[in-house]
Amino acid sequence: MIPTSNFAREARARPARAGREPVAKTAPEEAEARHQAAQAELDLARDLRAALKAGRVKYMLVKRNSDEAKKTHEGYLMKEYDIRLPERDEDDPDSAS
Repeated sequence: MIPTSNFAREARARPARAGREPVAKTAPEEAEARHQAAQAELDLARDLRAALKAGRVKYMLVKRNSDEAKKTHEGYLMKEYDIRLPERDEDDPDSAS
């Protein structure tokens, strides 16, 4: 009998593609998942754009007010930004579109 290493014995004991699905089987599923994620991003962008035009979007920054050295939390700081679209002036060609 020829002595073999543990690595060689383990390699013979497991299937050649252990732990991996065949590429042909997962490729369409992965493509469909990427397509669905991209479509969800497009839908979100469309919905946010419509809400922004309708004035229903608020942008707020909220930061904790704490001291890491003392490990204390002292509330939060909040700031609201005005992100409304500028009004379009029909007489001014350089106004926002």
